[in-house]
Amino acid sequence: MNLKKTLLISAATLGLFAAAQANINAQAASAKWQFNRTLTTAANTRNVTFTGSNALYNLPDGFKSAKVVAGRATLKKLASSKVSSVGNVRAYKVAKLNNGKVYYKVVTFNGKYRGWIYGGQSTSKFAGGIKSYNTFTSEKLTQSMANSYYELAQDPKVSQTIWTNPKDTQYQVGSRVMNSAPLNVYHDSMFKITAIGKRTREGDTWVKIQNFNSNSTGANGWILFDALELAKDQSPVQEDAIRIALVDSNNPSSVIKTIDYTVPGVAKYQLLGSYTNSNWNISDADAQAISKEINTALAGTGYSLTNSTLSAGQRSFLGPAAFGLQRVVKVPVSKN
Repeated sequence: MNLKKTLLISAATLGLFAAAQANINAQAASAKWQFNRTLTTAANTRNVTFTGSNALYNLPDGFKSAKVVAGRATLKKLASSKVSSVGNVRAYKVAKLNNGKVYYKVVTFNGKYRGWIYGGQSTSKFAGGIKSYNTFTSEKLTQSMANSYYELAQDPKVSQTIWTNPKDTQYQVGSRVMNSAPLNVYHDSMFKITAIGKRTREGDTWVKIQNFNSNSTGANGWILFDALELAKDQSPVQEDAIRIALVDSNNPSSVIKTIDYTVPGVAKYQLLGSYTNSNWNISDADAQAISKEINTALAGTGYSLTNSTLSAGQRSFLGPAAFGLQRVVKVPVSKN
């Protein structure tokens, strides 16, 4: 009798455990999408960083098939990174499961980590494993900077790449002009600074520049402030003139002479040359007139134009120059 009672109790107990386990398994497998949609709010409002309180999964961790993409320790390191491309994160999808939990699909700006992370119980704000993050802080532009003219540094110690936004402060927003051949078109351009600020992680200063020549806007954008230098000549240029600085070909910062090439009646900001077949050039008439003025200015200085005339490269330098523009076009000349 006692043996029968024991067996009956054991069977009942095992039945309870089995039922409980089956209920747990059913709950674990029961997670379903209540909704899963793409976020449509302004992109900069969806910049976030990890908090390190939750891991990143390939699927919301309410699903049995969810696997860890990056653990909490890894996400904490990303959040404390001083490199924007590593630590900045963009949220682009939001989902809610039938258990009431909210999840966000996110990606790091460098694209290395992508997945779903717990985001709290509400879609009204980021919570849980992520929080809102300001990747860039605007600062007040001083009157002195706003009134000055700048040019690309002749001997840059930092990248002179020009970006649509400060680098890695917005997801997948790239450069406008690289510090390579395309940038050479603007090596004589004069810029005004219209905005300034700092990247949050690196703490470096970026400025928004605008080409003073309204007809040449290709280089307008954001650049590291250290990649610029104050234009050597801030004095006004007549509306019908182009100021040309004759510089040592071996030392572009050394100005030998400065001349103003004037064409009476020309429209202000009219370009001296034209851009065809991926190259700037000026007319033969302008080349001859400018060569004559340069030769006169260089007399007795120990410098001269090769063969007393502008080379193809020098003509290319002068091509994007505009009349009346507050800038100096640099033309390298050689010692005799």
